[in-house]
Amino acid sequence: YLLSIQLAQQRTGASLAQAHRSALQFTGKVVALVGVTLAAGVVTWIWSPIKFQADMGILLTFMFVWNMAGALILIPALSHFLLKDAASARRFAAAPALGLAAR
Repeated sequence: YLLSIQLAQQRTGASLAQAHRSALQFTGKVVALVGVTLAAGVVTWIWSPIKFQADMGILLTFMFVWNMAGALILIPALSHFLLKDAASARRFAAAPALGLAAR
């Protein structure tokens, strides 16, 4: 959810930082709420008398929290390195054209 909103904001011309901030304001709270809610529901499995279900409660709680943290922290950090900022992409696209015209 966060990445799709961020990419949509960048397509409209927002910088990477502005797009990320807008995505966090729009869907960040919902992503955190869903992650915490799912983890809270599954963490109760830890007290199950069935060993497999108790183990899966630990595993799923960890996975829900990790995925939520990854969506809120890791994805924006990776997008900083992997996605081009709209303004820098326009400058980069214009630079070779200017260089060829000068020759």
